[in-house]
This record gives sequence, structure tokens and C-alpha cells, in this order.
Amino acid sequence: LSNVQKMAKLSRRKGVRLLLLHLPSNPRAPGPSKNTIRSYRDPVRQWSKNERVPLVEGNRLLEALPLEHQARHFVDDIHPSKLGHKRLAAALCSHLNQHP
Repeated sequence: LSNVQKMAKLSRRKGVRLLLLHLPSNPRAPGPSKNTIRSYRDPVRQWSKNERVPLVEGNRLLEALPLEHQARHFVDDIHPSKLGHKRLAAALCSHLNQHP
């Protein structure tokens, strides 16, 4: 969480609005990778709410898909594939269009 706090402090100092994105995790990833990512989400979500920093829940986009389709959105346990990046980019664009 300290890295997010540092980014927020730097962005405020520079006059830049911060937008956070929760990245999804591959449902087929081994427990430690998936659990590390998921344990990070709740504190960031709470901090984002407290600090009024917008958060796009990219993880929910993919988690809403059937399990067999989720894995196609990753190149490994953590990193999104081209298809995964397209979905995340669409979510970010949608957010930015709704909150200019």
C-alpha cells in the first residue's frame, strides 16, 4: 500500500489526477500468486475510498466471465494477454469518458 500512497503524493505534488486499476489474476494461477494479488485489493480499495481516488475494478471484468474464458486473457499467472489488455483498456476508457 505504501507504493500507492507514494504515487498519490507524487501525483498531487505534480497536479496530476490519479486513477487506480485493480488488475485481474489468472484463475488458473497457483495459490501464492493469486492470493498475493487478492490480499492487496482490499487495502487499496479502502484507501482509494478514503482518499477519494478513483479505482477501476479490472479484476471484476474478467472474473465475471466463465472460468474457461478467463485464462485466455493471460499470458502467464499474472500478466494480461493482448485480449486481456484490450478489455482493461476498454474499462479505463469507459471510466475516463464517464468522469472527464
